[in-house]
Amino acid sequence: MTNCEWYAKKFSAGDMTGEGSQKILGRPAVHPVELMVRETTQNSWDARLAQRAPGYRVDYRRLSDAQRRVIIERVLTAAAPGVDYRSLLEINPWVFEIVDWNTKGLGGPTRADQQPPAGQPTDFIDFVLKMGAQRDTELGGGSYGFGKTASYVMSRCDTILIWTRCRVLGKVQDRFIASALGNEFSIGKSAYTGRQWWGRVEDDRPEPIVGEAAKALGEATFRHRYGGSQTGTAIMVLAADHPHDADWTPDAVGRQLRDAILWNLWPKMVPDATGRPTMDLQAVLDGEPLDIPDPREHPVLQGFSTALTAVRETQAGRNHNEINTEVVEIRQQRPKRLTGHMAIHRWPSLGDHAVEEGRPGFPTASVALMRHEAELLVRFIDHPPLPGAWQWAGVFKPVSDCDDAFTDAEPPSHDDWVPANVEDKTHRSIVKVSLREINKDVPKAILNPASTTAAPVGTAQLATALADLAAPMGFGPSANKPSSRTTGKRSGRQPKVSIGRVVRGDAQGGRVQFAVELLAEVATIARLDVKVSIDGGSEEPEPGTVILRSMSGNEIEPEIDIPSTGTWVTIDTESALAIEAKAVAVVNP
Repeated sequence: MTNCEWYAKKFSAGDMTGEGSQKILGRPAVHPVELMVRETTQNSWDARLAQRAPGYRVDYRRLSDAQRRVIIERVLTAAAPGVDYRSLLEINPWVFEIVDWNTKGLGGPTRADQQPPAGQPTDFIDFVLKMGAQRDTELGGGSYGFGKTASYVMSRCDTILIWTRCRVLGKVQDRFIASALGNEFSIGKSAYTGRQWWGRVEDDRPEPIVGEAAKALGEATFRHRYGGSQTGTAIMVLAADHPHDADWTPDAVGRQLRDAILWNLWPKMVPDATGRPTMDLQAVLDGEPLDIPDPREHPVLQGFSTALTAVRETQAGRNHNEINTEVVEIRQQRPKRLTGHMAIHRWPSLGDHAVEEGRPGFPTASVALMRHEAELLVRFIDHPPLPGAWQWAGVFKPVSDCDDAFTDAEPPSHDDWVPANVEDKTHRSIVKVSLREINKDVPKAILNPASTTAAPVGTAQLATALADLAAPMGFGPSANKPSSRTTGKRSGRQPKVSIGRVVRGDAQGGRVQFAVELLAEVATIARLDVKVSIDGGSEEPEPGTVILRSMSGNEIEPEIDIPSTGTWVTIDTESALAIEAKAVAVVNP
């Protein structure tokens, strides 16, 4: 197996120290694990192959003894004075292994001191040798190189390994190199920046090990395997344990990984028009996969997922089919320009949900900002919640023609849009006006939810897993029995009424509430019949045991006006009861 050679960069005019390079991200208001996930995922997304959903996995794991020996004896063969990799990597240390696939890898030239041929990618030199190089991916996620910086921050020895597979002249090539962003140091009379590489040294410059030798080093140090002609990039963050931090435990890091993916990458988990998520996202703790909740079923993110789908459909030129969802055009007036779309979705907020610091509150009342094609979360803008038992979630995405303006407004950590940071006056105006219009249009959208026609979804039942928190409740299909209340002239066909979604609140004070969605093919009046289940049948509830309420909490009669877009009501019942409910259309006798 090939041994790596060490190269340390000497100071020259204009050089930045390795420590200074780490500070280029500023002080983002997120956990370091979350920052690492956000930044490395952006790089993986920008490297995606056409017509394929890229894969991304981060595994917090221990090195095996064999892997540790290869890294110490074959890779990190020398180091800056005062850096002892052998002690840092003793006794199977913890590392982050970050891998992507269905991506193009770090291709292109490996020399940063020569102008690359026109049209050639510069991914390797941008990611490995430069800092913060501008992305060359149209509608991409961010500046190449900052994701790498976030990885260095997680290492106690400021060092990462890079194994990439790319295509060179049509053939797959493995490349392997290690890199460090350490403190400046001196050897004799020479001063060094702290930037170091381990690979090959040619003509006083660092080069990667390539071919079978690179593949052998990659497979000897990484858990991941690339098969056949598969391309992609794997990064290992060395010494990623923090023994003096009592809160830094493997289980805690596993939760951070899972939450970082869920809260920052949920748009990538929402299926697009093809019915598939746009990225395959995985989190692993020492070889054991971690369960990442589906955002469409999450108590908070479900609303954002619905709003995102509505924006996607609108920007694709199609009508969306999301109930209780309004899509608003965000426009600039001088000059007249469509800058983006904001969707607002409303849904019941029964029950409770623990609010995490830095996350949207509950009841939810926030707008998620993201760029057009990348769909990587920038941040949430919080607003006042709605009164009563409703919550709302919004998503804003710029149109493709304005995406570059919002790119220019992002700091290196990609976690905000700051108009003052934009030099181009046109771009600065687009961002400034859009943010102002988003805040101005939120109240109108949440108070006037629109909807296109949605087909009735038929019978809905409570999930079995929730049965221990409340009495079971049955929901019957539409019934065709006439009622004594009339709706006008008798028609030959009775309107079809059905029960759609059901949201159950937590049991409190011996009672529980169910928010029930009533759907109708046309605007009509329906009766919601609620009975108590007993052995062998059902019976009318005792007075006060079952109460029908509007979503604002007021008690209502069982005969309910249902618009063509549907409506919601609340069933307030004693939690010890098992109840059944049916929606019955009201017609002339």
